[in-house]
Amino acid sequence: MADFIAKDPSFPKFFGTLVELLDGLMPRYHEEGKSYLTIAIGCTGGRHRSVVVAEKLTRWLSEKGFAAQVRHHDMD
Repeated sequence: MADFIAKDPSFPKFFGTLVELLDGLMPRYHEEGKSYLTIAIGCTGGRHRSVVVAEKLTRWLSEKGFAAQVRHHDMD
């Protein structure tokens, strides 16, 4: 499923915009002494696109040196 979603022509731009936003925000949260940030990703079904985005975003955050964890809701 992740490969299928990643092949969507609009996915790279969407994800790139998301991480660009976070890349600018994360240092400011750190400078302000914030201990955590909750990021919620959702979609109408909650079993495909949102899962792929959440997993990919968690990897990106970890690679940037942030302690990141993902928790999926509404999955069997």
